Amino acid sequence: MEVLHIYTRVSQRIQEEGTSLDYQRELGEKCALELGFRHELHNEGVHTSSSENPMDRDVLRRLLARVENGEVRHLFVYNQDRLSRNDIAWTTIKVILIKNEVVLHTPNGRISFENPMDRLLFGVVSEISAYENALRSERTRQGKLRRLREGKIWKGGPPNFGYSIVDKELVPNDEEIVWLEKMYEMYANGKPLSAIRMELIANGVLTRRGNAIWNDRSVDVILGAENNCEIYAGSYTYKDKKSGEVITCQSPSILPMKLIERVRKERLKRNEMRVPREVDKNFYLLREMLVCDECNSKMWGRIFKDQNRSESFYFCKSAHDNYRYKNTKPKKNCKLGNISLTPMEDIVWESVIRVLEKSNLFKEEVKAKVFDEDGSMDEQRKVLDNKRKQVGRQKSKLSKENQLLALLKEDERELKDTIHSVSLKIIELEKDIEESELWIAKTEEKVRWIDWVGQFSSKIDDLRQIQLPKERKDLLEGVLTKIGVRKVSTRERSIKLHFKYPYVNDSFSWVDEKNKSSGYDITGGEYTVTLGAEIIRVRGKKTEMRMIEDDKYPFP
Repeated sequence: MEVLHIYTRVSQRIQEEGTSLDYQRELGEKCALELGFRHELHNEGVHTSSSENPMDRDVLRRLLARVENGEVRHLFVYNQDRLSRNDIAWTTIKVILIKNEVVLHTPNGRISFENPMDRLLFGVVSEISAYENALRSERTRQGKLRRLREGKIWKGGPPNFGYSIVDKELVPNDEEIVWLEKMYEMYANGKPLSAIRMELIANGVLTRRGNAIWNDRSVDVILGAENNCEIYAGSYTYKDKKSGEVITCQSPSILPMKLIERVRKERLKRNEMRVPREVDKNFYLLREMLVCDECNSKMWGRIFKDQNRSESFYFCKSAHDNYRYKNTKPKKNCKLGNISLTPMEDIVWESVIRVLEKSNLFKEEVKAKVFDEDGSMDEQRKVLDNKRKQVGRQKSKLSKENQLLALLKEDERELKDTIHSVSLKIIELEKDIEESELWIAKTEEKVRWIDWVGQFSSKIDDLRQIQLPKERKDLLEGVLTKIGVRKVSTRERSIKLHFKYPYVNDSFSWVDEKNKSSGYDITGGEYTVTLGAEIIRVRGKKTEMRMIEDDKYPFP
């Protein structure tokens, strides 16, 4: 026996509590009886239909998934706007219905999308319905603005901390007011936001969204970061997005105006003391590669324009992390300290050049034409870009399928076949994404290497001729993965260079000494070399660093 699928939905809670949903269901059951069909109810309950994405509605999403799987042949709705009032969303739904040859039933009759006349009439009815909805929406907006001017209703959305909504009106929340006053007093008395936040957390005060964990920003907003604290003194403003009209609305006064003014003055005082953060636009030769081997943190740099007053240096960012995450992450105990910038860069550059000058493997790789068989570089880049876009689309599909699966599992017994089909699709997408990302990673590395080869192939025989800082940085990033730094003693630091390939101590030998045309082998080689550096500080002079070459730090 055929099944008539009945979809019901209302836009407002008052409609759900009334008879609208029951009335839609009864009309659908009557239609099924007249057709001699069984019926199956899909009740969305309360949900607006103005969204551009029909998949925002759980019941409709599951229903459309079954349409796509060929499980739905007949669908009943009280009116087409039960499916959607939004043009984009309605077009999406209509395409799905037409593609799967679904017959749509309404109280006014049957609509078959195979019939051109039905399609035309249905389009006309849809436009009339959209027009009526637009008029209804405008009447609702005008009514809201009128009641706001009269001070009878709240503007909408969650109320500010310290208030509750009762019968659409803003009323004081006595429990929250106690903490609201304490927050304002603490801030006015010079307490930092972090101290106020910890006080709220320690006493189990919940945020407006019911969370037990506060953050500095949420506290700052309550204290007027968005110029919204006037609501606590008895008024607030509402701006109509369509007309731009600004309405001053009344609110219950729950804080003394003197306290609010104290907070405002304290905020101005703190803003004047705050130093604007600037993006560091200085050039650093090593910053992106430096790692502190004491605590595994990245290293940052600081450059001073006046080198006579202060020396530029690299430093471990653990101190910054300890302050930023002091309440959420364990403290890092790092003893590395600062390292003078210029001497450090000179030692690393000189050491890398010495390794590469002696490396047979490095010279052969640069001189080899390793990419000819794979086509031109432009073609490779186009393929790489297309592959990235493909992975992006696959991830989007995977996200939607996972959401769909979660919804389908709510009715697991009735939807076993659909769940199985979606699960197989998810497994296939995950496999394709994994393979694509692996290919992208390998190809990106290859492209970067060939770009690097092309840049430095003409300078392979004399790397010391490279003087421009940008070129030096490109060379270093082409051969190194990272540079680890560790404190050995007050005056000694160890610097570990990690190469991408085994350039250190590799060896060259002819296959046949007498017949050199038979070729040669490059063997051995290591990926790392550890350098020793002695720090030399003399009062009144710049800090110097001298490379240590002894039994402890033998240079290859």
